[in-house]
Amino acid sequence: MTTVSAADLRDHLVAAFAWRGDRVDDGFRADLTGWWRDPGLLRDLGAALAGLFAAEKPTVVLGLPSRGVLLVALVASDLGVGLIEARKDPCPAADSG
Repeated sequence: MTTVSAADLRDHLVAAFAWRGDRVDDGFRADLTGWWRDPGLLRDLGAALAGLFAAEKPTVVLGLPSRGVLLVALVASDLGVGLIEARKDPCPAADSG
């Protein structure tokens, strides 16, 4: 686990974040891809989030659909535990027929 200050992590997250849109959009959308491209930021983000719950000694973490699964994988890795992926649609993930 690495130790980075909350202020440094916040600054790094802000620097890697962007609002994106083009000429035909009514507005802009959050683009977090800068976070995913930076291995140092991923390491620090996972460690910071895991640190919030390390004293609880979790045995597994739950990831919500989409970006939640990306983040929870970082947390689970840092804590040395497994993860469970929550799904919005209860249908099978693969063809069982």
